[in-house]
Amino acid sequence: MQLKADYTGKVRKLSTKPLLSAGPLKTLSYIAFRQPILQTKVVDVRGHHSYGHLKQLENMELIIREGIGKKRVIKTTQFFADFFGLSNDPRAMKRQLKTTFQDVEKPKKEGKVDTEKAE
Repeated sequence: MQLKADYTGKVRKLSTKPLLSAGPLKTLSYIAFRQPILQTKVVDVRGHHSYGHLKQLENMELIIREGIGKKRVIKTTQFFADFFGLSNDPRAMKRQLKTTFQDVEKPKKEGKVDTEKAE
């Protein structure tokens, strides 16, 4: 299969655009790691702009917000777990995320060690 040359520029723009920008992605990762979590806690930690993130994440069906009395509890959805290849069990998901976060931090720390050794 080949794409018509007329569409190459348009498809390239789509293919390089990430699913989520950094802000909503950070909000989503915070929710996933701390779930179930009160909406007020997310807003306290991530800031007032996180209301927009929550709306976007809910529209994308990555989270659900459930009302419990006057409070709202946020959890990730089955779609979130499937999309990111994670377990739907919150405990197992937290373990997977912790491992992922450590793997991301490891190169940063190793880079710092290398820099210090070079000095």
